[in-house]
Amino acid sequence: MEKLKRYLSALSVTEKTDFEHELHRKIGKKVTINHIRSRISRNSYLNPKLCMAIEVVTNGTVKRQDLRPDWREIWIELAEKETATHSGSPKSD
Repeated sequence: MEKLKRYLSALSVTEKTDFEHELHRKIGKKVTINHIRSRISRNSYLNPKLCMAIEVVTNGTVKRQDLRPDWREIWIELAEKETATHSGSPKSD
């Protein structure tokens, strides 16, 4: 979550507004930066759908894996990809 915290702190006021609008567009629900910061300060997990939207809106600067320590249980395809990458062999279908 530290990466997201730094990302949000670096945004201008206009960029923060744009960020909120893009998240709303992606998940269909209004999410404010204050809400996200509140979750960060309470060490609460963000909703997986919100994590995915943050990854898209930040163009991958903040990845969903950065936002949840349990990401391997949620995004199994990413965990499998990570395992294949670390084993040195490509994942076969």
